[in-house]
Amino acid sequence: MKYTYCNGNTRDSWGRWSFNLAAVGGDGKYKVEAYIPNNHATTGNAHYHILHAGKTDYKSVNQNIIANAWVDLGTYDFTSPGDAAVELDDATGETYVNTGSPKIGFDAIRLTYVSPIDTQSVTGVSLNKSNSEINIGANDTLTATIAPTNAANKNVTWKSSNTAVATVDANGKVVGVSAGTSVITVTTVDGGKTATCTITVSTPSSSTSIIYPGLAGFTTGGAYWWNAVGYGINGTMKYTYCNGNTRDSWGRWSFNLAAVGGDGKYKVEAYIPNNHATTSNAHYHILHSGKTDYKSVNQNIIANAWVDLGTYDFTSPGDAAVELDDATGETYVNTGSPKIGFDAIRLTYVSPIDTQSVTGVSLNKSNSEINIGANDTLNATIAPIDATDKNVIWSSSNTDVATVDSNGNVKGVKAGESDITVTTVDGNKTATCKVEVKADTLPNQNISLDKEWRIIFSQPVDSGTIQSNILLWKIDPVTQTKVKVDITPVIAPSNSKLVIITHATPFAAGTSYELLVNVGIKDVSGKSLSRTSGLSFMTQTP
Repeated sequence: MKYTYCNGNTRDSWGRWSFNLAAVGGDGKYKVEAYIPNNHATTGNAHYHILHAGKTDYKSVNQNIIANAWVDLGTYDFTSPGDAAVELDDATGETYVNTGSPKIGFDAIRLTYVSPIDTQSVTGVSLNKSNSEINIGANDTLTATIAPTNAANKNVTWKSSNTAVATVDANGKVVGVSAGTSVITVTTVDGGKTATCTITVSTPSSSTSIIYPGLAGFTTGGAYWWNAVGYGINGTMKYTYCNGNTRDSWGRWSFNLAAVGGDGKYKVEAYIPNNHATTSNAHYHILHSGKTDYKSVNQNIIANAWVDLGTYDFTSPGDAAVELDDATGETYVNTGSPKIGFDAIRLTYVSPIDTQSVTGVSLNKSNSEINIGANDTLNATIAPIDATDKNVIWSSSNTDVATVDSNGNVKGVKAGESDITVTTVDGNKTATCKVEVKADTLPNQNISLDKEWRIIFSQPVDSGTIQSNILLWKIDPVTQTKVKVDITPVIAPSNSKLVIITHATPFAAGTSYELLVNVGIKDVSGKSLSRTSGLSFMTQTP
């Protein structure tokens, strides 16, 4: 062990024991114990911090009255990913005075699997609305509330009864596709509880438009005047002198698409007044669907008229706006220099956005093997790559065996098989991966003391990555702590996919061992293993 003097209420020295749950029993309830030696552990207030399942619990131990014994720190739920660890520091409240002051000892921590985590089943689900009306291209977001509030598995799936009318993504965002009605259903992964909302989609008028004014609009109506230097006001607009190639003053008109026609194609126009707009090079910036287009207008030859800036696809969320600034390339000389006018912008709905339908979906693997409590991640690829709606829904054919969340993260629950299916929101295209969940057992018993392990990989292995990533641990029969065993993993001369593991010292009889293969191992192309693997075994008795 290590030890140090206590340091009052200031954390100056600390230790941390991080747990590899997959090497024990995966997610579950674990008993945590701390070993207290018979010397250099004299504090009466050692604060152990147990980090588990997103929480931290504390256990105070009087090390001074314990000698060479394990102390129970409690039983806790541990899950991955996330912190699974114990921390201990010298902030005991006892202050160092001299060499006779209290000391705190940092010795072994023992983690023992107890049982699966107790779960609270889902009893129901509700939505924030039962009916909603939107235009084609517009969107609405449905919010699901799971009952009870402390349910263990709050994952849900979303589905539209008619994706030709309305689609819904994994977050409950509904988008109008064509005129009609569709029923949006949310289903809980745990228990299959459902709630619905009827969506009515209408076609907006192609003449629907909104005008964002010049002066009033800079303080109301969704348009903003961000910065102005030396500007003037004339009637319904603001203006300023041109400023060469430097942006010094600018205006922005931000659009509320839902107030017009939702997502769609829009015609954008700028109103040019008959005075205080004399620049020949006003650069309008049209921000739409993650892009910016530019339109140059000669304000000096237009008076009291609307100028067409073009038709563009606008979507939300994201920028939907027009910006204009004084960087026209014309430099201020005197009061007769060119001025740029910031007047009204008109937005007119034209039609829905042209869409690219989904033709298929594939997964990065068709089969997967994981242990109980372990995880694997599936990745879905949508075809074609320029498909408009790439939202997908994940489901498990047997949630008692394996669950999957909205990001394709699969978790083993109990031994068995389950089909994990990804379904595209657009077109209901599917792909499936068969997941086999294996129990954490010790099938390898009565292993010979000179056993030579052989590991076969799917690809040729990079020899430089095996030494530090293939580990063998001996389990102490009394303390259950792990002791590293010296091994020599080498690639077979005749097969670059085969790694042979030898050990100079024979195994101890009747003893448990763990062989661990980490993800740090790479193939010759530089690709790492997809997950850590482990093997537990016990040697033969004399």
